[in-house]
Amino acid sequence: MYAAPASWRSAVRGEVRRRCPQKARERYQLDIVDVGYDQFEPRLRRARADGAVLAEASRAVDRYLKLPRTKLATDRKYVVNAFVLYRVFKELMAEHDAPAFTIKAAWARSSRCRRPRRA
Repeated sequence: MYAAPASWRSAVRGEVRRRCPQKARERYQLDIVDVGYDQFEPRLRRARADGAVLAEASRAVDRYLKLPRTKLATDRKYVVNAFVLYRVFKELMAEHDAPAFTIKAAWARSSRCRRPRRA
């Protein structure tokens, strides 16, 4: 039995990962819109500097923490930042009429672009 060197296997997996977005476009007729960090970061910075956005996020945290069995186990500022991030993602999704999004780095870590095997 012969096994390809690890460097070959990782190169093949890398090529498969690079093709995943195109395969998804073709197979599922997805309109994948790439938004780079260079575009996203300034939006997030503006949102975090906007007092109205921070106030809205703080109110959202208040509502969230009133849910039953919800306990704050970190600094509140991190949860506020998470709601600001959520808002920026929702705005981007609305601009592109997108029902879902993913982070490109998640695709880069994926080893395959195929459906899982059935047991």
